[in-house]
Amino acid sequence: MRKIDKDRRVFLHKQFYALLRKEIESGKYKPGEYIPSERELVERYSLSRTTVRQGIAQLISEGWLYSVPGTGTFVSEVISAKEKKARSKSRNIALVLKVSYSPLDSPYYSKIFRSMQEEVARRGYHFSFYSFAEESKLDLAGIIRERDLSGIIFIGRMKEKIVLDTHKNKVPLVVVDNYIDKKGITTIIPDNQKGAFEVTKYLISLGHKRIYFFGVRPDDIVAAERLNGYKEALDQAGISGKQFSVKEYFSISSGYSVMGEILRSGASPTAIVAINDEVAILKTPVVFR
Repeated sequence: MRKIDKDRRVFLHKQFYALLRKEIESGKYKPGEYIPSERELVERYSLSRTTVRQGIAQLISEGWLYSVPGTGTFVSEVISAKEKKARSKSRNIALVLKVSYSPLDSPYYSKIFRSMQEEVARRGYHFSFYSFAEESKLDLAGIIRERDLSGIIFIGRMKEKIVLDTHKNKVPLVVVDNYIDKKGITTIIPDNQKGAFEVTKYLISLGHKRIYFFGVRPDDIVAAERLNGYKEALDQAGISGKQFSVKEYFSISSGYSVMGEILRSGASPTAIVAINDEVAILKTPVVFR
């Protein structure tokens, strides 16, 4: 095994990078396999954890490795000499999300984030996360210049102006869960109305006739589409329903609070159609009769 020479006038993280890259090129670590953990590498090469992380970060940025949060760091697929040369150029993808609508710990979005991370890393790109609140100003133009971004993924119900202003920088954009009617911007949205219709129809098929809907303000297009799907299914079955507004779209406590008010009022729904996963989660079991 080659060793780190601490007397050489070469940064330790660069020496470590070169050694680990040689091991990958030689086939010691196959594509898709884990590399040793940071702790193991620190002990093997007698380096600091910071030095090891710097070397690994460079290998990730060049596409030799990719990291899956909470799982480990893996060897990327084999790449040709031509691709290796291309990877010296910018291969940075940024994910921009609005924290008030799509927090990273969301049970819905967390799976989307993980899939994005895995696919971006598998193709040798580097993935960065940026978040902002409604009232804050995220300097996307500055980030684009600094990171030399190859593309941006916007996710969540952010203002159209933010996306359009970014689009002026001529960076490829994809918008998820939000519709922007502009040439050159790819938009990915689910069929909210059909989804709510199918959910409600399924509950009706189970014999439920007192089905309540937990939603948010009607000016939210997602909420409006899901409410329409709910109503459509009830209308087809000749059943009436009731709608209740939750204060916070992505809040477990919000759904819990509304459910408590309903039960204290003496009402007795047999099923609930919730606007999203968070609102559907209850802190304590509730038995519908």
